[in-house]
Amino acid sequence: MSLYKASRYNFIFKKGKGYLVFNTLSRTIAYLSKEVVKALQEGDFESLETEVIRELEENNLIVPNEVDELAVVKTLFWRSKFTGNTLGVTVLPTYECNMACPYCYEGDSRPSTNMSKALSLKVCDWIINQLEGGKYTALSISFYGGEPLLRPDIIFLISETLKAKCNEMAINFSLDIITNGVLLSEDIIKELKKFNWHSVQITLDGPPNVHDKRRILKNGEGSFCIIIDNIKKLLALAPDTRLNIRINIDKGNAQHIDQLLNILENEGISQKALIGVSRIFLTDSNKNYYSKNALPDKIADRIQLDFLEKCRQENLFHSLVPIGAGPSYCGAASAHSWVIAPDGKLYKCLEFIEGDQFCMGSILEGINIYKHLQWLSIDPFESKKCRECLFLPCCGGGCVARAYYETRDISKRVCPWSKLLFRAMIEHRVEVFHKNRIPTNAGDSN
Repeated sequence: MSLYKASRYNFIFKKGKGYLVFNTLSRTIAYLSKEVVKALQEGDFESLETEVIRELEENNLIVPNEVDELAVVKTLFWRSKFTGNTLGVTVLPTYECNMACPYCYEGDSRPSTNMSKALSLKVCDWIINQLEGGKYTALSISFYGGEPLLRPDIIFLISETLKAKCNEMAINFSLDIITNGVLLSEDIIKELKKFNWHSVQITLDGPPNVHDKRRILKNGEGSFCIIIDNIKKLLALAPDTRLNIRINIDKGNAQHIDQLLNILENEGISQKALIGVSRIFLTDSNKNYYSKNALPDKIADRIQLDFLEKCRQENLFHSLVPIGAGPSYCGAASAHSWVIAPDGKLYKCLEFIEGDQFCMGSILEGINIYKHLQWLSIDPFESKKCRECLFLPCCGGGCVARAYYETRDISKRVCPWSKLLFRAMIEHRVEVFHKNRIPTNAGDSN
């Protein structure tokens, strides 16, 4: 009887004359022969040489019979909730926006609240207290809105204050920003570069005639040409800042993705950006638009699969799912992730900054421990579907916001993608990593 069994988290697919194997728990990528893959599938390793068995074990493609890998995933999941070394904080300098997008996730019901300079300094104090109270080695600050670049003064003040404090504490500081790109001027780009600017996400929803009907400035004008010009400035002035281009698809633009990709290629942008296609996300604020314009699941899957195939054919380093250095889970369900609204209120997720139901307290009054524990107790292992899933280590039960808006219960689990699409996304990314010999501990994400 063999001393080993194949890992339950081996994802195997044909590639050329052999097979690529990706272990969703250990993040190992291996290219194996038909004979070795047959041994993995049948659980019979007696025909393999001792050296091959040793390499399979070292790379976690086989494990000793007594190992319970689901228990390992559980341990990693619960440990990550409470013992992470990175504090992630998203700050909203303002609820205001210079656009009036018809599918806006946030809607137009929020007050025109702006964070004051006095409150922004209290935000810094609160974050510093969190750093001093934990064993953090890194602070990741993200700015969101509304449109965050309507308040660059707040962004610069918070970034400068926290970066200086992190330098004192020997903590790594990095900055991300999610912006519509309209206000990303040369002066702002140069200023953001001072703060270890890690990444920026900008949305483009199609060629100009399509994008400008969906990403509309409040004065009624289109935004495509402005954004493209600003992206070119970004690539020239901040080449080390990762550019993520997001395409939100629904019935109104799904057929125009190729046109946009051709424009990005002609403009010299596509080879310097990570491009992702995402369905319009349902929230309470956009449910009327969603009900009329959302794509049926099968059509949306087909569009995203076609996009992946185009990336594969053109050897673009694009994908819709990351391969990080370890199991990945929804940050909103961890103790190390916070969202701070313009009025100083605390939340766990960007998608829930509405009313008091999901408010966790404030930076002035403290954290409501009972509401916080509701999020920290979210447990995908209560779901039989999740427990048995090959991809559980990759999604940790999926997005809490998506689960809530589909089931009205944050404790329920909803697959982030269809299994067909998820398999295709991982297969594509593994091929890219393997072909370019990129180590999975590179921690790539998009």
